[in-house]
Amino acid sequence: MIIVLESREETHVATISTDDLKRPEPQALSSTLERLAARFGNRLITSQAVRDQHAHTTTWLPPQPPDAVVMAQETADIQDTVRICAEHGVPVIAFGTGTSLEGQVNAPAGGVCIDLRDMNKVLEVHAEDLDCVIEPGVTRKALNEHLRDQGLFFPIDPGADASLGGMAATRASGTNAVRYGTMRDNVLALKVVRGDGEIIKTGTRAKKSAAGYDLTHLFIGAEGTLGIIAELTIDQAARHPRNHRGRGLLVRDGSRRLPGHDSGDPDRYSRRADRAAQRRTGQGLQFLLKIVVAGDAASAA
Repeated sequence: MIIVLESREETHVATISTDDLKRPEPQALSSTLERLAARFGNRLITSQAVRDQHAHTTTWLPPQPPDAVVMAQETADIQDTVRICAEHGVPVIAFGTGTSLEGQVNAPAGGVCIDLRDMNKVLEVHAEDLDCVIEPGVTRKALNEHLRDQGLFFPIDPGADASLGGMAATRASGTNAVRYGTMRDNVLALKVVRGDGEIIKTGTRAKKSAAGYDLTHLFIGAEGTLGIIAELTIDQAARHPRNHRGRGLLVRDGSRRLPGHDSGDPDRYSRRADRAAQRRTGQGLQFLLKIVVAGDAASAA
């Protein structure tokens, strides 16, 4: 991590190394693991093989495994783990599917890894409003498989079958970002467990809201340093290029089909939809222009 401190006279650059991070005291770590074992039983794993699976990176940093792994199944599991670790000063690292490549899942100071892969339920789907509520362990491919029969799809594709919680925490994007935006543009609300175990909810399902602080986008891209995402409300940016029967294409408002094409190419669908929207906009502008010209002629007369 590089911190730049600027002043009028000069610029100072300070480097913080992971070697400067202090591991928890052995007694504190032992007490933490005992309490977690009493709470989670065999869902607390301390074997070296599992710990190694929860630490990897393609950077210059070596893999740095945690001291233990908790397999969370609900929000209360995350909350209890965070509270116990906070009382003893033990670090906590959230883990989705481990597809990130920048070392976010590394544990340079040891601590407890919370594995969220079992929190993989799609809780609600609001097809008419183009949004859904999911747990953080739901993967991109699993979500699209669930949404396919309802004529919807989630367009953010970072190139791996990542978990949606991890994608939000790292503000993932992909090849569709130019058309559909990144995770920052497609998350409406979050349920987050803060570092002291408090649960907060940010945002709502409303597409338009300017009330209060924009805490949702504060947590997106924070990489778990501000809190652990326990639930997401995400926006379905577009209709799936095929309806549930696999025939025809739907425009964004679902009001009519674009005729003559059964292609599953979403870009081809989007280009045709854009051209249709441009034609409607052009016709509207021509109509307004006629009104203005007619009004000017009447005024001159």
